[in-house]
Amino acid sequence: DVCSSDLYVATTSDVGKHIAITIGGVTINANTFSVGDLLVIYNNSDLAQTISRQNGTVTLRLAGTSGSQASYNLAARGVMNLLCVAANEFVAYGDGVT
Repeated sequence: DVCSSDLYVATTSDVGKHIAITIGGVTINANTFSVGDLLVIYNNSDLAQTISRQNGTVTLRLAGTSGSQASYNLAARGVMNLLCVAANEFVAYGDGVT
């Protein structure tokens, strides 16, 4: 499990573990993850954090919606799951994800 107090870039070693952040957010880079990989991000702070993609080469979707965004907010003490569903495409779901 990873605890980060700066901007954190997710890696394949994070799959199956959780990333706990307090400031800076998390970036998801392209060409890093495989279909079925699951990342769990916990915002261990009192402020919203940003979960973002790398320069438009990664698609981030919110479960239950048809669009995609460059980033999503993770509320204070929120938990976001990011499931890799295709090459460079993720679906986000959890509590406190907007």
